[in-house]
Amino acid sequence: MDLLTKVKALCKEHNITLSELENELFFSRGSISKWNRSMPAGDKILAVAQRFDVTTDYLLNEDADIYTLAAHHDGENWSRAELKEIEEFKRYVRSKRK
Repeated sequence: MDLLTKVKALCKEHNITLSELENELFFSRGSISKWNRSMPAGDKILAVAQRFDVTTDYLLNEDADIYTLAAHHDGENWSRAELKEIEEFKRYVRSKRK
């Protein structure tokens, strides 16, 4: 999957449009759509990677893939402390892939 296709997929996954992403990251209008013709500057790639919490390697490497893990807790109640611990673990896992 090429860079533009990955960015479009990430936008879809996060329920935003390319235009909304461009506005959020202060990119010029329509600039991301041109990424299929020319490689963007490194700071643009980094900004997109940080926005979606993925690595630049994932965006640039056509063979890289990202996996989503879903955890369900049917009928279970989580305390605030447990939810905080889960969030801390997620941050830890993210930090390992950068």
